[in-house]
Amino acid sequence: MKLMIVSSAKLSSNSEIPNFLTQNFSGVLTEYFVLGQTSSIESAVESVNTVVFAFSAKDKLPENFFLNLAYISGISKNLNKEVVCYTEDATASIQAAKIPNVKVATNLNDLKKALSDYLTEKNLDQDLRFNFFLSPKLSNYLDWVAKNKKVSRSVYLRHLIDAQIAQAKK
Repeated sequence: MKLMIVSSAKLSSNSEIPNFLTQNFSGVLTEYFVLGQTSSIESAVESVNTVVFAFSAKDKLPENFFLNLAYISGISKNLNKEVVCYTEDATASIQAAKIPNVKVATNLNDLKKALSDYLTEKNLDQDLRFNFFLSPKLSNYLDWVAKNKKVSRSVYLRHLIDAQIAQAKK
């Protein structure tokens, strides 16, 4: 999983969020995007799984915070990416909750829950790769089925397994 953390320059140098993520989520890669310092937000959002807007209570929210949050939320929605807004500021969290497709976390436990829910959702939907060996006879048959039925070999095998599961349930 790859996260993009959108923050102020002050928070990106603070170790609270990165330490929290590495302690609670194995294999999480983080990429910082400091508001106002990078021009290509679209390509940055495209390269990650989740966008985390992170502003602590110590940070002064940028004046265009909600505009940026709404803009990045829209881009993320079009790219099927998750957006989580982490802020300890009560007023900001209420305003952020009004933006569609944005989960709001007001403390680190909420952030952990929001990201955990997302990871669980994504892991359930994700296909797993499975390799195995076939005899030439079976491989030729799969090639023939793929050509004549116009489906890939893996789709055909998945349908066979699904049919077997359905039959076993009866």
